This record gives sequence, structure tokens and C-alpha cells, in this order.
Amino acid sequence: MKPFLSVPVAPPLSPLAEVVLAFEEAEPEACALLQPFTEDIGRDELEVRARRKFPQHSSEQRFIMIEKAWELLELGRQGMPGPRRIESQRSDRATTSPVERERLRGVLENAFTTDPALTAGQARALLGSESAIQIPTGTFYGSYWKPVIGRLPSTVIERRRHLTERRPGTGTLDLTDKQRDVVRATVAEIKRDHPDFDYAQIMDEIRRTTRFQFCDPVSFNRYYVQSVNPAPARSRKAVKGKTQGGIKPGAAPANIRSRITEAAPARAQAPEPRVSAALAGILTNLDPFSPAQLARDESGRVKFQMNFDPMNLASGYRMLGLLYSELADMAESESA
Repeated sequence: MKPFLSVPVAPPLSPLAEVVLAFEEAEPEACALLQPFTEDIGRDELEVRARRKFPQHSSEQRFIMIEKAWELLELGRQGMPGPRRIESQRSDRATTSPVERERLRGVLENAFTTDPALTAGQARALLGSESAIQIPTGTFYGSYWKPVIGRLPSTVIERRRHLTERRPGTGTLDLTDKQRDVVRATVAEIKRDHPDFDYAQIMDEIRRTTRFQFCDPVSFNRYYVQSVNPAPARSRKAVKGKTQGGIKPGAAPANIRSRITEAAPARAQAPEPRVSAALAGILTNLDPFSPAQLARDESGRVKFQMNFDPMNLASGYRMLGLLYSELADMAESESA
């Protein structure tokens, strides 16, 4: 009797995936920040992921897990997988004198005055460039970050709180593509009408005028403000006929709705997907009593959870690698 399916050999794991597999039990939170795997991820993105995935953690806890995730990322980039201790990969660090430490604290204090929303990763990189040495995580937090935060003027502290503190709200927003288009269009209008607003004020205005209750200003700035330009200036006729009272909660302006409708492809014209034998073989390993879950986070990424029958972790990662490979082949064949 012939076998039902012939599954090809799965592609090898990337160095970063090997590192995450090796350290997943020892550093679960740091490994969570590296998923989905993106080897060109920066410290700012790690900061956003930490704030989104672990909002209940303190800034110190998030900083420590970000630094651990960064070190794991460096191990993957250097092609050194396996359960090696992170500490063994750190280079020898020179000690600094009290005078030099005070100078670096002054540099950090000036940086906070210029940018009150400075992240710990940015601050550590700044001090590293100033001192030409790699400052250990514990030393940075205990000797520089915490003392400087404690002596900042009240105006800077209040400004930092305004730009970084989470607003009231629970859970993660699950916005559709059209809703995100509405938010960005509204952000563009706010930028045009209120050019003096910072990103936290823009988020607060979105919370006030729509039903989208964003909570994290840092994440909102990254995904909805930085990439949006101010809307074009209104004509005099449009300004004269404008009604007062702001934007109706949850509604998009008519011109935005029409653009979204025109840009949306007709579902009837979508090509019917072709399922290969390898992909069908993957689907046969799904747990029929635990359905897949599909959701979208506030950044626009789709979260897709597939529940397989019991298998070891390495087999699971290889199964995912095969799934990505098959989906990529399907997309390439459709575009050809």
C-alpha cells in the first residue's frame, strides 16, 4: 500500500531560530521578543514589542529582557547557535573612573532634556558611543539610568510621562485594514490642523474622537504617526462648509471610505488557491479538537495560531519552516 502523502525534507533552521530553540527555556521572555524572526530588527522595535507584549512589567524589567533579546540576536547574527551561556560571548569591558561616570551621567541628562522619551536602548547606545566601551546591563541601569532619572527636573519627568505612559485601557486593539486606513487618515488631518501636536497628543485626540482606544503612545507613534504626512490643506469652500463637533466615533470621512472601497479588490476575482501535497500533509497534523486562531494586533500584524498534534519543539519549528516554504512557492507561482 502506497503512503498517503510524501512530505519533502524541511529546510534547515536559521541561526536565529537555533538560538531561540536553545535559550527558550532559560530566557522565555527575551525569546518572545524575537518572534516573529526578523534578523534586521532594531532596539526600537524590541522596545515596542516589549511594551506591547509585557505591559504589566516595569521599565527596568523590560530593559533587562530587551538587552537579553539583543544579545541572543547577536549570537544568531554571528552564527553561533547552541546552548552557550550569553555571558561567555560578552567582551571584556573596561572600568570607568568616578569622574568619567559623572561625565557620562551629564551626557545622559542632556539627552533626556532634548528627548524626554529616550528609551533605555537608545541611552545605552549613546553612552557606548561616548565612552567607546560596552557598558554591562546591570552597571548601566544602576550607575547611569536610575541615578539620572532620579535627578531630572520635574518638567522633564512630566514630559516623559506624557510621551511614554500608557493610557487607560485593556487588551490589544484588533483593527481591520480599513480601520487602520481611517486612523492614519485621521492622523494626517490632525497633523494638518494641529501641527504643534506631539504624537501623544495625536493619540489622545484619536481616543477622544473615535472608538479606537489606543493605550501606548510609543507603539502608536511607530505605526501610525511616523509614516504619515499631514493631509493637504483644505480649500476655502471646504473650510466654510465644515461642520463643527469633530469626527463621528468609528466613522470615516466619505472621501476616505470611497478610496478604501475603490482600492479593495473584488473577492470574486481572487484566484482559487492551489494546495500542494506537502501543504496538505502539514494540515493532516493539525489537532482537529483545537481549531486555529486568527487575530490582528494594533500594529497591523496578523497572529495565526495553528495547533498541531503532540510533537517535540524542533519538529514543530521544522514543520513551520516547511509551511513558510510551501506558502512562498504558492505566492511565487501565482505572481508568475
